[in-house]
Amino acid sequence: MGTSTSKQQPRSLTTFLWLICESIIISCTNSFF
Repeated sequence: MGTSTSKQQPRSLTTFLWLICESIIISCTNSFF
């Protein structure tokens, strides 16, 4: 269990960061256009 969680954590973290970046980009494009 410990190994699987430690392996999944970085992947989920990167996806979470990508989601945040996507939302920021979308909001920026919406405000500009």
